[in-house]
Amino acid sequence: MSDSDEAKMSGDEEKDIKEEPLNDSEIDDITNEENIMKVLIATDIHLGYEQTTKRAQEDDSFRTFEEILQYARDHEVDMVLLGGDLFHEAKPPHNVVMKCLELLRTYCLNDKPVKIQFLTDPEAVFSHCAQKVVNFEDPNLNVGIPVFSIHGNHDDPSYGAVGSMDVLSATGLINYFGKWTDVTQVSIAPLLIRKGVTTIALYGLSYMNDQRLSRLMRNNKFHMLRTDKADDPFNIFVLHQNRAMHSQNSYVPENLLPDFINLVVWGHEHECLIEPQHSKLNPKVHIMQPGSSVATSLAQGESVEKKVAILNIFKSKFKMNYLKLKTVRPFVFEDLVLNDYNDEISSYKSRQDAVEEFVDNYIENTLITKATEQLTAHPKQPQAPLIRLRVFYSEDRDVFDTLQLSQKYYHVTANPNDMILFRKCSSKLKKKDIKVQEQDLGEVSEIFRFDENEKDWKRTVQGGMTEYFNKPDKVNKLTVLSLTGLNESLARFVNANDSNAFKDLVKYQMEKSVSRLVKQELKTKDDILSAIKDYRDSRLHQQQEAKSEEESFFDARKNLPAKADNASRDEDDLKMEDNDEDVEEEPAPTRGRGRGRGRGRGRGTTSKAKETTTTPAKRGRGRASKNVTALDVTTTRGNQSINSWMSKSSKKAKSVILDSDSDSE
Repeated sequence: MSDSDEAKMSGDEEKDIKEEPLNDSEIDDITNEENIMKVLIATDIHLGYEQTTKRAQEDDSFRTFEEILQYARDHEVDMVLLGGDLFHEAKPPHNVVMKCLELLRTYCLNDKPVKIQFLTDPEAVFSHCAQKVVNFEDPNLNVGIPVFSIHGNHDDPSYGAVGSMDVLSATGLINYFGKWTDVTQVSIAPLLIRKGVTTIALYGLSYMNDQRLSRLMRNNKFHMLRTDKADDPFNIFVLHQNRAMHSQNSYVPENLLPDFINLVVWGHEHECLIEPQHSKLNPKVHIMQPGSSVATSLAQGESVEKKVAILNIFKSKFKMNYLKLKTVRPFVFEDLVLNDYNDEISSYKSRQDAVEEFVDNYIENTLITKATEQLTAHPKQPQAPLIRLRVFYSEDRDVFDTLQLSQKYYHVTANPNDMILFRKCSSKLKKKDIKVQEQDLGEVSEIFRFDENEKDWKRTVQGGMTEYFNKPDKVNKLTVLSLTGLNESLARFVNANDSNAFKDLVKYQMEKSVSRLVKQELKTKDDILSAIKDYRDSRLHQQQEAKSEEESFFDARKNLPAKADNASRDEDDLKMEDNDEDVEEEPAPTRGRGRGRGRGRGRGTTSKAKETTTTPAKRGRGRASKNVTALDVTTTRGNQSINSWMSKSSKKAKSVILDSDSDSE
């Protein structure tokens, strides 16, 4: 250790921490490497991002994960600590799991001696794992770099079921901790790890529904257990939750974090704010937000330089070494306000053509240049950059078709089709007036269609759907599909990347409605529609039972991603949620995979979810008259009962039901 490192460790250059002067024995201890624990910290790796799209970014996550493991090997760290979302999907494809296993085997299994000791009963802290042992003490494995990880919302297993992190744990390559399945209370016991005279108490909490966790903390049902097996350990808490307040109580309040925690490692937020800072709401606690190692959305928070950190701990003192990730794809995010350049935009062409030419030159000469400056000369760094240019315009004639520019930059950038995003603004707006918001307000405005003067940024997509379908003139728009089911599907689509949520819900609720109808003697179209509405009304009067049933359906599906904390709960917890005045539908935050202290919000996931939920209604309107005619003909011939007719023409019956869902008033 260098003299400068010793000075930092002793607190001489650590601005955030005031330490007492060291005595001679402490100086001897601190100069001994055997007493300093080195932990590499990273979060939100998102292995497998863009694997299904076959875009240019499909291997980005693996390149950077390998770089992180190389840093761990080259700096001879004692352990690696991951803060969730190792995988991008709850049920990652086999090739993604295989690549992950190959990298972990290559860098973590070796003859390097492990210098840390595990002091906690593994049977207790790894009770959820198939192998209830810390991997570097397993006689069947030769672990050189232990990896400890919680799970995030993207690799969240279904309630009580096996997820991707459980599989890695069973292989012995990951020490999977912090999995919690009790939704009525949380009591976290620490993992005690020692090296020389230094002991850390590692607390972990894998992803939980933010509103539920916030409620448990507010109701004093969240506890972090202290230990008497170690004197004055260095306490680390790693979690994977919303940090910024995107809606009421859908985040973890920093002021409710225990004061005895020395350092909080905050996963889930993608903007790299890696230098530990005193929490403004809880000054006794240091918080570090490593951010993601790969950009999963074209958001401003994702464009911040990405790093990982090596945490050096000596007793109660710590310092950080920051390591820039050199394999990250260049990403330039910038705003262009046309009002600032009216004098430079050519007046010899049509305004639209002139603006297009100006934007083209700006991308080529300014943004591409900035992207080139981000190249690190690392042999594995991708060369084609991500570009996001938000163009603020005040007149509609400034908007042009971006297809031509997309074709021009097809082999130059990684995202040629979505480089440019238009934003309407006042004719008086200048770039200096644009303030960084905790969310991309323009994108949220489009989703919720707020009036420009009446924005309520605490609203959610689920809340908007509830308000819409509860209007008197819209109440009959949903008859087969339930509102609680649609909201639950949306939450799973966004939070767990569950692409089958809507399709499975439609199939499940249609089949359930058909099953109910065939038990009744229904002979005419009006009888069928009336029975469907009666069934809808009965569900509305028993919303909580219907919601619980739908959640159980989702979590019972096999080989599909599901949300862990919305699954089969006990009645007391359900009643508690009903009576919680702060929570109506437990909405999920509107998010894609770029998150950064609220700014790194992704667009794609939310808009896709919205499109998916509205598709059935659009299809239904186009088939209504044809299907009703088929029903009339069928019931006229021989005056058959509905039971007999459905057994012969189930496809037609299902079409009629879906149409009534969309068109009945």
